[in-house]
Amino acid sequence: MFLALLDESLLWAHYSDKHRGICLGLDVPDDVARAVDYVDDRLPWEQPTQEFMTKLLWTKFAPWRYEGEVRAFVTREEHEDGRYFVDFGDKLKLQQVIVGHRCCVERGEISAAMALYPESVTIIKARLSRSSFNVEENPFGFMS
Repeated sequence: MFLALLDESLLWAHYSDKHRGICLGLDVPDDVARAVDYVDDRLPWEQPTQEFMTKLLWTKFAPWRYEGEVRAFVTREEHEDGRYFVDFGDKLKLQQVIVGHRCCVERGEISAAMALYPESVTIIKARLSRSSFNVEENPFGFMS
């Protein structure tokens, strides 16, 4: 499953610090992540079993459906300054870096930060569409 969010205008508006953020487009194997189940009503409470708790963790209220969220569970083994990360590798491959239209990070900074990454990654500058409410690739790249 390839996860990229260039044209998801609601997600850019809600999660990218008013388009000043950066979105990572990832290739995630289907056996690593699972789509969230969106429901209209809360699940009826059951005795807390592992199966029930897992079901709760993969369930979200239906109005959030536009997010198309997928979730994965990982262990908290490595951390940096109290923050935990999962390394890119066979189970998580970076395919795109999408830079918000109000983000001040330049292409050169991103390229330098990714110099040791072994895979080819597309770097895209986004902009707001001039003909719709969508976010799209800026045809002028980082120049405007």
